[in-house]
Amino acid sequence: MNTISAFLFFKGQKDDINVKGAFLHLLVDALVLVGVVIAGTIIDPIVSLVVAIVVLISTWNLFNESIRLVLDGVPNNIKIEVIQKVLLEIDEVETIHHMHVWALSSTENALTVHVVLKKNKNTETPLQRWERLKLVIRHQLLHHSVHHATLELDADDSLEDEKVH
Repeated sequence: MNTISAFLFFKGQKDDINVKGAFLHLLVDALVLVGVVIAGTIIDPIVSLVVAIVVLISTWNLFNESIRLVLDGVPNNIKIEVIQKVLLEIDEVETIHHMHVWALSSTENALTVHVVLKKNKNTETPLQRWERLKLVIRHQLLHHSVHHATLELDADDSLEDEKVH
C-alpha cells in the first residue's frame, strides 16, 4: 500500500513541499518493508542455522552418552584395559576372558567375566576359595566404577586337582 500511495504522490511532490514529505515518508516505509522482507528471507534462515548448530554442539555429548547407554556400550569412564589389568594382578587369577562391561544407568556399571584360577596351593576348598576371591574381585572392581559384577569360574585342567569327590 505504501508503494502505491507513494506512486500517487510522485507527480505532486515536485510542486508542494507537503506532498514531497508525504511521498518521501511513504517511499521510506515501502523501502523499510522491502528490507524487512529481505532480512526475513535471508537473515532468518542464517540465524536459525546458527541456533541449530549451537544446539547440536551443546547436546552432542549427551546424545552420544544416551546412544551408548541404550546400546549397552562400554561407558566413557571405563577403561577395559585397566579392568583387565586389575583382575590379572590378583595373585590367584590365572586368566580372564569373555569380559563385558556396560552401563545399567548413568551412575552404575555392570560387568560379566569368566575367571580361570591358578592351581590351589592352600587348604581351602574350591568353594571357599572362590567365595573369598569373588569378594576380592568385587572390591577391586568397585574402585573402578563397576558396581555390579557377575563372575563365572571357568575350570581348566589346573583345577582338576581341586575337585571335591
